[in-house]
This record gives sequence, C-alpha cells and structure tokens, in this order.
Amino acid sequence: MRSQGYDGAANMCGRFRGVQARIRQQYPGAVYTHCKAHCLNLAIVYASTVIYTKNMMDLVQTIAFAFNYFAKRMLCFKEQLAEDQASKQEMEKRTKLQYLCATRWAARADALFTFVSAFTALNQRRMSSKLDM
Repeated sequence: MRSQGYDGAANMCGRFRGVQARIRQQYPGAVYTHCKAHCLNLAIVYASTVIYTKNMMDLVQTIAFAFNYFAKRMLCFKEQLAEDQASKQEMEKRTKLQYLCATRWAARADALFTFVSAFTALNQRRMSSKLDM
C-alpha cells in the first residue's frame, strides 16, 4: 500500500486513532492525503455561498419541497410531465424533483439537471390553476 485518501471525518483521518493512523502502523509508507474530490466539493460548496447562487439554490430546494411533500401538487406535476414528452424524456425515468444535497456537489448537479429538465412542466399555466383548487 502506497497511499490512502479519505474525507475529513475524524474517524478516518484522525492522527492517532483514525483509520489512516491504524493503516500507517502496518504500512508506514501509506501516506495519507485528504481526498481531492472531497476538497473540490468543499470548495464548491463554500463558493456557492455567493448570494445569487445561494438564492437560486434555495429557490430550487423550496420548489422541490413544495412538490414532493404535497400529494396534490405531486399528482399535478406527474400529470403535466406525462403530457410534456420533451421534459419526460430529459428527466430519464425520474418522477419527482430531487433535493439539493448539502455535501455532495455531484448530487446537486443532478438535482439541478432534473429541475431544468422539468422546468417546462413546472411552468405550465394549467398547473398553477390546478394547484389553486
């Protein structure tokens, strides 16, 4: 073993009792490096605290909650999605909006892709009139 990489959790990277320390006891050459993908994710999450980005992410999250936690809205969304073949095809078998994960940027990207794919179905005038019932 030449190296090891983990996120910043203490049970993994701890200097004395973490997994990396226990592995280094058996393999002294196994240098620990903080996972670069996790570092990139943390940097992107930190960068997304820019007010415009944060507001957009909060809005997408609020819309996902509004549709996923209310059965009537979810039914209207599914009906509208069934009628909008372009959105349905782009969503790739997804039937609801996804939430934004606080720690995994790839999951955020997937949630944003789903939102953009479903945007035309969300933006239909008929849906807003059905929700007012």
